[in-house]
Amino acid sequence: LPSNGYLEIIKWNVTSDSDITEYTSINAYYDNEDTSNFEKSIENNSNWILSNEVKSELKVLIPNFYRYDKKVYYSIYNKTTNEYNRLPSESGKYEIYSMSYYIATKTLEISKFKYDYK
Repeated sequence: LPSNGYLEIIKWNVTSDSDITEYTSINAYYDNEDTSNFEKSIENNSNWILSNEVKSELKVLIPNFYRYDKKVYYSIYNKTTNEYNRLPSESGKYEIYSMSYYIATKTLEISKFKYDYK
């Protein structure tokens, strides 16, 4: 978490996607902070994917308003199955953490939600 920035947590009562419930967004802003080690750890971690390498089927787990930049790393964690960057293998309700790191703005955005996969 940032030492010189700030953390913002927002719980949403309503989302535009009927398959998503219990939605919380967590944003960490690393203002005036050296993030080079953090960025290198993301670049070298196989659980993080550069935006142009995200498979199209996974994009349903990235909230629409977070899909806008080409220099973004994504990591999608399914807490229910303990898996990264894959869709569930069967229908059900899953707890998902969809994470985005924006290099240009030094912002880490985490969307935590329940996803009703059909």
